Amino acid sequence: MHFRLTVIIFAVLMFSANSTMAQRISYPEVTFEYSPFFDAPCAEITKQPIEPEAIKELEDRLDSFREHWRKDAPKLFATTVKITGVKFQFRETIAALHLCQGFGYSTSIPLLLNMRYFIAAVQGERMSPMPLFAYLVYHETLHRYVSDRIKSLPDNTTPLLTKYRDEPSAVRNHLHLFSIMNEVYRKLERQKDLDAVIAFEQTLKSAPILKRAREIVNKEGAEAFLREIRKSR
Repeated sequence: MHFRLTVIIFAVLMFSANSTMAQRISYPEVTFEYSPFFDAPCAEITKQPIEPEAIKELEDRLDSFREHWRKDAPKLFATTVKITGVKFQFRETIAALHLCQGFGYSTSIPLLLNMRYFIAAVQGERMSPMPLFAYLVYHETLHRYVSDRIKSLPDNTTPLLTKYRDEPSAVRNHLHLFSIMNEVYRKLERQKDLDAVIAFEQTLKSAPILKRAREIVNKEGAEAFLREIRKSR
């Protein structure tokens, strides 16, 4: 009896381990660290000091940002793979969180996230909520995902990217990304979050680029872009 019970427990544990491994293989693990090594020289170069209270708040809230992303990441990434049939080619990545006033951007490679939008010491009552932080992480990691997929296609491009070749590269880089994002948020029944995302985008320095990309996606339809990168079933 004890032997049979041991075998059953072992089988359950192995199944759980395999399921966890399968999940890890499906989408990357994103970890977060505040980067004073970026902020210090950035502040010196731009001559815009970073508020000490903002640094303290970010460090104090790091675990809450991590926890929110841990809850949101599986849904966002798993739905992405389900829609496209394409797995993430990278397994993990580290996001450097920064507060530099003179560099108001987030980037995908390297993964840099501008946290000034989410810090009360900087924004006061205008501080952006956690769902927009999750969007920012998702947006930047999705850039790498889409880029990897495009590079695997013939000639490293698609018919629609060719059609819009005269658009700035920053616009074209968002076309398939926004198409995926729109469908993911729709599948997850998070239209309100998507509306908040679009409103948030219009507060960014890159607002004109993002607006133009969404105009093209709306014109062509998200499905047209998804067909170009979807893996044959």
